[in-house]
Amino acid sequence: MSPNPGFIEYLQESAEKGDIKAQMTLGHSYRNGDYLDKADPERAAYWFKKAADQGDLDAQVVLGTLYDKGEGVPQNHEQAVILYQLAATSGDQWGQVFLGQHYLTGRGVKKSVKLGRYWLRKAADQGNGPAKEMLGKLPPNSN
Repeated sequence: MSPNPGFIEYLQESAEKGDIKAQMTLGHSYRNGDYLDKADPERAAYWFKKAADQGDLDAQVVLGTLYDKGEGVPQNHEQAVILYQLAATSGDQWGQVFLGQHYLTGRGVKKSVKLGRYWLRKAADQGNGPAKEMLGKLPPNSN
């Protein structure tokens, strides 16, 4: 998308007033370079954090992925797990999927196939296809 400073300025005003939708839109715009000359991962992380701090589940999951990848923030799997946990315990299926994956691999958290299976099951019960697929690949009775 072509640069649109007026739109970004409007979003910025709303986001600074605490509008979560504006914060999320700005986060995605800065992450992908939408309506801008180029992407700015640090600004993306800033706006996702603002929304996550207000309890937005999508923002918590996206910010977790940024920490997992080291995109706009220092790579920190433990911080990613904290964010996924916040979203997962509030019922967010993607938070549950990513938390489950971390438990299965032991990345950022003590490895636990039992907890990995638990969180993937929670997501699968909500109809999450990737969670169902991952569960299907786990050996039965693996803990």
